[in-house]
Amino acid sequence: MEGDGPDTMADLEKKGAAKFVKSIYPDSSSICILIYTSGTTGDPKGVLLSQANITSNAHAAMACFPEMNENDRGLSILPWAHVFGLAELVIYCHLGGSIGFAESATTIAADLGLVKPTMLTAVPRVFNKVYDGLWTKMNEEGGLAKTLFVMGVESGKKKRELAAQGQSSFMTNLKFK
Repeated sequence: MEGDGPDTMADLEKKGAAKFVKSIYPDSSSICILIYTSGTTGDPKGVLLSQANITSNAHAAMACFPEMNENDRGLSILPWAHVFGLAELVIYCHLGGSIGFAESATTIAADLGLVKPTMLTAVPRVFNKVYDGLWTKMNEEGGLAKTLFVMGVESGKKKRELAAQGQSSFMTNLKFK
């Protein structure tokens, strides 16, 4: 693709400029994507999703996490053929954030260390596996590590309960100047 002449990037750009096609802007009812279901209740089927559906999913997710912004970084674990994985992509593109990609299901722990995401989007099964793995490790470690882990889990539960009531914890409100 480098250089001059036929079959190069420069040639492709010339051909494109010579046959300019005006952009077509979709409306909210335009089809955005065809996603296939997993077929958990029967045969897999294609589902047509509109522009409005995809943007609605993204806006609903962003409403759940209003603190997300362009400085956030995700680790894409779910395939984009999964509607929740696609919503993650749309959210980060909309916010101007960044996404790293998990190499495979077996490298997620290493990928987390490389990407250092500020947010993690996944289905409950993924979080349950992480949680179970942490409990196994903490039960093996015991001592202070397990005590701190249990305290962290309890603190997270309390924070979630307070957030559901529109409140926040003392430590969340504490700011140093």
